[in-house]
Amino acid sequence: MNFFNVGFVLCAIDVSFSSWINYALKLLGAVFMFVGIREAQAVADGFERFNGQVVTAGALSVAGLAAALLYQAGTLSGTSANVILTAVGFLSVAAVVYNQYSIIKHITPMHELVNDPSLLDRLSKLWKRLTVFRAVALVCETAAHCMPDCTAQAVVQFVMLAARIIMYVYVFFVAAAFNRVRMDFNVMHPV
Repeated sequence: MNFFNVGFVLCAIDVSFSSWINYALKLLGAVFMFVGIREAQAVADGFERFNGQVVTAGALSVAGLAAALLYQAGTLSGTSANVILTAVGFLSVAAVVYNQYSIIKHITPMHELVNDPSLLDRLSKLWKRLTVFRAVALVCETAAHCMPDCTAQAVVQFVMLAARIIMYVYVFFVAAAFNRVRMDFNVMHPV
């Protein structure tokens, strides 16, 4: 669960679609989650089914990282850059959210993973709240990239900024909750 915890949190951090940091964090998170799946398989069944989802999220992160670096280098610009970055950004976040949903749904009833099963329920509840604000930020950023420069775009960007600030607070709460799960898991399943 050590690598799983780090990967889960790194994947939960969303930055602008045009920022290479957004995709680098998700790619690093996918690598950590891939190793974490191997770690979790040693003590519980069913984790191997997440390999494909993690690889998909990692591949979308690589595509986004390449597009963002090309955009920042000036090789990719204009409407094509906007369309590519918006599509890859949306898809990478959607892939990560689906992956995290599948993992949370899988581990929440697995009371044998930890001494205190309420830790899994708390993690699930906090992740669901985080996902609401991630979804709002995702929809707003996608809409802002599709709109012409106008007052409506400014309003959408303001809502996105507010949702992202709250999202970052929940990323911290989810990280703390997942860390408690990790510590309890490590007590119950020492290496």
